[in-house]
Amino acid sequence: MSCYKLDCKGEVFYKCSCSEEGFLICINHLSLHMHDDATKNHNIVKLYTQINNSKKKIVLEGLISILDQSKALEKNVISRSSYLISSINRIVSIFLKTMDNFQYNLQSETRKLLKSSKISNLDISYFSKLLQDTEANIENEISLWNIETILNLNPNLISKSLLNDYLQDDIPLIKESKLINTAFNLLVDFTTGFENYVPSSFDYIISYKNQGNSIKNINLQTQEIIIKRMSFGSKIRFPISYNLPGGLLFVGGGELIYPEYSKKYYIIDPETCEILDQSSDIERDYDTGCILYNSEIYAFGGSIRKKPFDISSKYNIRIKKWKALQNMPSPSAISCPAVFNKNILITGYEINCILSYSTVYNTYEKTNCLFEYKSLKCLLQNKERIFALAQHNVYELSPDSNNMQIVNKFTCKNSIKKSLAYKNFIYFFDNVNVFRMDVNAMTFQLIINQDYTTSINFKEDD
Repeated sequence: MSCYKLDCKGEVFYKCSCSEEGFLICINHLSLHMHDDATKNHNIVKLYTQINNSKKKIVLEGLISILDQSKALEKNVISRSSYLISSINRIVSIFLKTMDNFQYNLQSETRKLLKSSKISNLDISYFSKLLQDTEANIENEISLWNIETILNLNPNLISKSLLNDYLQDDIPLIKESKLINTAFNLLVDFTTGFENYVPSSFDYIISYKNQGNSIKNINLQTQEIIIKRMSFGSKIRFPISYNLPGGLLFVGGGELIYPEYSKKYYIIDPETCEILDQSSDIERDYDTGCILYNSEIYAFGGSIRKKPFDISSKYNIRIKKWKALQNMPSPSAISCPAVFNKNILITGYEINCILSYSTVYNTYEKTNCLFEYKSLKCLLQNKERIFALAQHNVYELSPDSNNMQIVNKFTCKNSIKKSLAYKNFIYFFDNVNVFRMDVNAMTFQLIINQDYTTSINFKEDD
């Protein structure tokens, strides 16, 4: 007797009763037959009684292992939920519900394997197909059964294993997985963890006269520029746009229809243009200086309807709540704050110095760094190094941020609205043009040139 595959000389392992004459099948073509002819009436019960127990043991051990992992992960989430409850309560709830369903399916499959000789009506599933394979291939497949890999939605795993078979109804896990990672990433103490974060893109919001908003994305490695449509319900002009760790974007305020301004603020995923979080606060636009410190977004000053104001506040990402801060000493638009120790350094058009705001005492102090009143100026930061662009010069601040010296020349044509450090570069944006500063070579590159005509000390990087 030989296998039903005419060119196969393998030893017959099983005679399938899916037809009157029966199919003689070798071990190598058993899985192929079960898969290709799945609509036929296979006698699964009889087949399972012939499966090598060592194979069932491998699969069973794999199931028990991943079940233990899922339980451990659930315990970890529960133990941290008291700390996270106010900020990601909804995510935890969905996550735990999904894990319950996931564990139920694993336990159900485990029971089937333990009672395989009594199975009466088992479908051709991922597990039944897996058991037809060689022990080496089974062990290799089970090596992929890792709870972290599954929750990260590994495409290779989705296509052929647990998620594909058992989580079709658990779409919330797929939708929420990125938000789960986002929530945990944003809970990092950025006073110690910020240096380890390496951004991949520089993103900002643009608006069109009649076509709403889009996100312009600059790949920091390739310099490729991508524009994606983004809807906020209404077109917003001149919104705040601040890059967050994890590749997210904080967007808010901005002009809707003059003189009406938006009071809504969002955390969005620029890659998918999804809104992940939403809150409300006072009216602001891109003249407000924003910076992230210790999981809170600080917002200083700004101007609305061409009038500067001194109001400052902060948004706590954990509890999704805005809190008022001490007002600045005087009204001003603020450009790109910087962080020094537990203080935030700020300056702006209507300020003639660099102010140091204490995040501990909620107070402001003047530093010795003085500038002309009503002149374009901003701060740029790359790790420990802080620079100031003002009065056609580039200044580098001293280690105590109380003094500065000129290190180069640069002319600001427009007020700088945002900046982002990447490796030894600082990208910055004046709402029209995008520049890149090499902090080691102290040179500048014009990445996007809309109306910048001054060419002082510009040099293409190698």
